[in-house]
Amino acid sequence: MKYQDSANLLYKVKEDIFGNPGLDASNLKILCEEISQRFSTFYFKFKGDIDNKFCSLFFATAGMKEEYKHNYNLLILDTTFGTNRFKMPLMVESLVNNMGQTVICFFALISEETTLQFQWVFDCFMECFLVPPININTDECRSFQSAIKIKFPDSEHFLCSLHKTNNIIK
Repeated sequence: MKYQDSANLLYKVKEDIFGNPGLDASNLKILCEEISQRFSTFYFKFKGDIDNKFCSLFFATAGMKEEYKHNYNLLILDTTFGTNRFKMPLMVESLVNNMGQTVICFFALISEETTLQFQWVFDCFMECFLVPPININTDECRSFQSAIKIKFPDSEHFLCSLHKTNNIIK
C-alpha cells in the first residue's frame, strides 16, 4: 500500500469516528446554542474572524458560575497547547473552593495565546461572572500578564511556584 493510500485510509477512519473536521466549528456553535436554549444559565460566546471563521469560544455552566460566586479568591489560569486536532490553545480554568478542592470555573478555546485573545476571554469572564477574581495564579506567559494588568488591575497576580522552580532548575 502506498503512503498516500494509507494516509487517505487513516483520514477516512478518523472522519468516520470524529465526523467531518470542516464542520466542527459550526457543530460546536449549534451545540452551544441548543444548550443555552434549554438552560438559560449556560453562558457562551463564540467569536469568528472577518470571514466568520471560528477563532474563539468561551463557556461556563450554571454550576461553574455558582462555584465562582462563592469562591472567587483564587483563579488559576493556564492553557494547554496543541493537544486537540486543530492545535488551538484550550483554557480549562479553575479555582480552589472552601474545601480546598480544585473546581473548573470556565472553558475557553482560543486561536492563539496573545494579549488580545486573553483580553477577549477576560471580557467574556466579566460578562459571565460580574466580579473580578481577588487573586490570579498563572505561568510566566507575558500575554497573560499583560491582559491581567489591563482587565484586572486590582487583582493580585502570582506566578505559579512549580513554573518558577522548574525555571530555576533549568
